[in-house]
Amino acid sequence: MSWHTSLQREMEVPRRAPQAISGTPDSYSFDNGTFQFSYSTEEADGLGSFPAGSQTTISVPSVEFPDGYQVSVTGGEVVSTPNASDLVIASNAGASTVTVTVSSAGA
Repeated sequence: MSWHTSLQREMEVPRRAPQAISGTPDSYSFDNGTFQFSYSTEEADGLGSFPAGSQTTISVPSVEFPDGYQVSVTGGEVVSTPNASDLVIASNAGASTVTVTVSSAGA
C-alpha cells in the first residue's frame, strides 16, 4: 500500500472530535481507547464567558466505540441521548472549565 492510499484511508475514517465548542479548548487526547477533552468557558477573544447551558458538540463515531460509550463530565452535563453519534455537553452555572472523558461502555 502506498503512503497516499494509507493517508487517504486515514482521512476517511470518522474520528471523535469536538465539532462546536462553547469556549476555548485547553486539551484534547485519545489514548488507549479513552478520549479526553477540556475547555474553558471563556470566549476566545477573552472579553467574556459563555453563559451556563451553552452547548458543546463532540462527534463520537460508532466505529470508535462499537459497543457504546460512557461519559464523565465535570463542569457540565450530558444533554444528548445515550450513545448519540453527536455527544452534546451543556456547561453548568459557575463552571470556568468543562472536562469530558469518553470511554468504551465496557471499560
